[in-house]
Amino acid sequence: MSSEVPIGFLMSLSQDMEAMERFMRLSPAARDALVQKARHAHSREEMDSIIRGI
Repeated sequence: MSSEVPIGFLMSLSQDMEAMERFMRLSPAARDALVQKARHAHSREEMDSIIRGI
């Protein structure tokens, strides 16, 4: 996973334990892809949508 994870992604992920558990079970490549997607989120709603999609 890339070294810089967006803080908004971490905050949203920390509020959804099921999503966090699913995220941790993903392959490193899949986790990195989600982090990259999160870097391009332009709103809280978009970030929340990424988290719900995990």
